[in-house]
Amino acid sequence: MKSCCINPCTRPLNQKGEEPDKIMSKDEKSLTALKDVLSSLFSSGELPFNPEDAKIWKIWEEVVGVGISKHARPSWIKDGILRVNVSDPIWCQELQYSENEIRQRLNRQLGRNAVVSIEFRLGLRYGATD
Repeated sequence: MKSCCINPCTRPLNQKGEEPDKIMSKDEKSLTALKDVLSSLFSSGELPFNPEDAKIWKIWEEVVGVGISKHARPSWIKDGILRVNVSDPIWCQELQYSENEIRQRLNRQLGRNAVVSIEFRLGLRYGATD
């Protein structure tokens, strides 16, 4: 089990692991035209992510089961780290114990080692049902 001084399941964080009030500075709150964002994204000819990783969202419920999928959903994946938003601290703690098994099942279904580690964070943004 991973140990750290701050329990990641106690409060929601952004993708960089920052607290919500530190997500955007005043300079970052300005809007950028979508065409500019897309242009910069595709200008190098190389995507900053692996499109095959999108399959994680399609297979998630099959891998973890209906019960867990109601309380935990993938949020993003970058450099092999999969962030999963969880509905409450109890589920978060429980899923941390199952990280290796979930990671192995995901990779088996994907047919490659796409997920190196899973970070479970409190912050499921849509309604979970019991």
